[in-house]
Amino acid sequence: MRDTNEFRKAMCYTEETDAVLLAHQPSLRALFGAYAGGADGGQDVAHKATASLLSMGEWMRMLRDLEVVDSELTVREAALAFAWSRLRTVDENGQRSKLKLQNLSLEDAMEGLLHLCLMKALPTDEEIAQSDALDAGDFLLKLKETPKEKEAWLKANATRWEDPPRQPIARCLTHLISLVVRTIKLAVGQQDVRKQASLEPLTSEEVRLFMSSRNR
Repeated sequence: MRDTNEFRKAMCYTEETDAVLLAHQPSLRALFGAYAGGADGGQDVAHKATASLLSMGEWMRMLRDLEVVDSELTVREAALAFAWSRLRTVDENGQRSKLKLQNLSLEDAMEGLLHLCLMKALPTDEEIAQSDALDAGDFLLKLKETPKEKEAWLKANATRWEDPPRQPIARCLTHLISLVVRTIKLAVGQQDVRKQASLEPLTSEEVRLFMSSRNR
């Protein structure tokens, strides 16, 4: 199992990672805020002191909607990312402590993305530059359109969470977030993003529209 304290020191508490999270905070707040508002059908929200916390059900729903959970990144790995991201507290018997153990805050969910970065194959800056892709999100979405090429690329770049990343974690995080943002904007009908190298942050309305489209 992963030593979460060592992981946080090496991957989370760095200037580079902090800069990426700060730059994308509006999109991440919109994403996590919308899914924490009852994406699991309300079963968990009734037992929360606040609807700003993300339950396991909401976390898994979000990753399935984004198609991050697939044949490459399994349900078990997504669940591990959730479990590793929960901050443990001294008083684990108190009600507030139980909520923290059972759910993710915004900061915890951001850490969850970092765990996912080490579980999902992501292109390097060099691979993106050598392709006609605008960024990693565009690279991966185009790759999905050619199943055989995607399968070959995934096989060549298979990723295991216990292995060191093939690029700095801050770059992995940037690439994963670009995939999330492009996936949502395309799903809600913003076809012009296919030509945009720089995307506007996600809004809460865009994420809610995206969630509704995945419910159909």
